Amino acid sequence: MSEMLTPAQAAARIPEGATVGLGGLQGNFPMATIRALARRGATGLTVVGPPVGMAGELLIAAGAVAKLAAPYMGAEGVIPVAPAYRAAVEAGSLALWECDEAILLQALRAAAQDLPYLPWRGGVDTDLPELNPDLRSYVDPLSGERLLRVPAMRLDFALLHALEADERGNVRYHEHSCFADQALARAAREVIVEVERIVDHELVLAEPERTVHHRVDVVVPAPCGTHPYRAAGILDQDDEWLREWSQGIRAALAAGEPLAKAEVLTRELGPSDHEGYLKLVGAERLAALSLQGLLRSS
Repeated sequence: MSEMLTPAQAAARIPEGATVGLGGLQGNFPMATIRALARRGATGLTVVGPPVGMAGELLIAAGAVAKLAAPYMGAEGVIPVAPAYRAAVEAGSLALWECDEAILLQALRAAAQDLPYLPWRGGVDTDLPELNPDLRSYVDPLSGERLLRVPAMRLDFALLHALEADERGNVRYHEHSCFADQALARAAREVIVEVERIVDHELVLAEPERTVHHRVDVVVPAPCGTHPYRAAGILDQDDEWLREWSQGIRAALAAGEPLAKAEVLTRELGPSDHEGYLKLVGAERLAALSLQGLLRSS
């Protein structure tokens, strides 16, 4: 049986300085646990994600991240470049592991296979090895081809969000797994998955083809836990909330205000738990974002 924990209890398992992979892509980010981690005052984290969006941005603004391995930071179509991330990089307070999505996935594959590195063609004859000295160019002894040596990216934890799970930790998505979630889970020592709901084990047995992750370590029931991002099949993205975040962080930076005191950050972390956060967002707002509600009304 997997452990059933609240977002705060799951966040408490993650020690200072841990390497944490964040699942999701344009949605399905585990925001409830991310907020609990930031609320706890975590520090020194290495955050990994292809990409990580506001999940990583919130942790950066809260001062929790020392190093970031991600090909992109922002909210596509709403926030071109995450402002707290950009400010931290420009100030030199955030170390970057430069990569593109394919290189990061290759690093996760190497970790999953317990290999020191895997070769890759992408990035050869570019500036990436200069920007990231961990990416070493070499000549393959068999083919004579020049390749990149991509080192394994081993994770202490993978934080994911999915549609549902049973009490045994068998996890199902709305339609298919979310981009790199499987790669993150395979590279991690411990897997923590937020879900919209808990389902009976008998349902999982009846539809075995839908199970993506088997017997994960921790399941975190967190309905609408991805807000302000979308949850596939459940919730649409809250663009207005994301814009308010970006504008609030930019205003704090322009005023020279510590981000820890920025109004939008205190808004995110003010409620003591996920239920309090959902009350802050409001039932009417969540109902307007509900994909299930849209389907019913149509």
